[in-house]
Amino acid sequence: MSHRNNLKFILSITIAILVCSGSLWAEIDISDYFKRWEKPRTTEDSLMNLGFRSLNADTSWNRFREALNHNPTGLACKELGKIAYARGLYKQARILLELHADIDDETRFWLGQCLIILSEYDSAKVALEGISTPPYLGFSYVALGDVFSLLGDEEVAGHFYEYVEDDEDLSGLVKGKQTSSTVPAPQAATRKPGDWKGWVIQFGAFQNRENAADLKVMIEKEGFNIKIVEKSIGSQKYYLVWAGVWNSMDEAEERATAMSDYYAYRILEIE
Repeated sequence: MSHRNNLKFILSITIAILVCSGSLWAEIDISDYFKRWEKPRTTEDSLMNLGFRSLNADTSWNRFREALNHNPTGLACKELGKIAYARGLYKQARILLELHADIDDETRFWLGQCLIILSEYDSAKVALEGISTPPYLGFSYVALGDVFSLLGDEEVAGHFYEYVEDDEDLSGLVKGKQTSSTVPAPQAATRKPGDWKGWVIQFGAFQNRENAADLKVMIEKEGFNIKIVEKSIGSQKYYLVWAGVWNSMDEAEERATAMSDYYAYRILEIE
């Protein structure tokens, strides 16, 4: 018994010294520790998480709708728009996708698809031409080819289809469609003294120069020498993103293949 009392006495003295010196409480902030054990609230993030985890489309729809009440222009707009598109509710899908404030390339792609189906081709072009990052960049070329084909401009349509002809994952989407191999190819851009000669990789074609500039920055990070070339294709003006220059087609193809998992491309000879 005396041994236990001695331990109690020593422990009491130790605590008293620590409390008096302030070292026990002044140096330790345990508030963050208790925050970890707080129960999660029913917020936009938790509702979105429930929607993503559900394997039932109706349940996902309901959770995303609840999240929309917390943030009317948040990520729920995109997810609801994709579900509406899958259900054939294209007008509703368009409204939801356009509400998404933080619009990204995925949103632009699905919005472009809706607009094509709704026969709003000019608006579809604007949405699709704003796409500048993989994997949606390749899909946007197919969709833009479809738009120009529907507008009767097979030359421009073929130009876009050619980007994905050799792409393992996307080539099936243009099978049977008229590409630049069956349409007279556009002439190369007029070359001025000092312009590139040889083989180049063309990674993109945009009507908006800013989108071309964004892609230029991304590909330059991979060590490529990049140039933006202005060119008229049919009745449209485009900004082409070129990488180069190589002395042979094989050299250009070897470099392009290393990027094929991320970008659609075509090889051109500039004379």
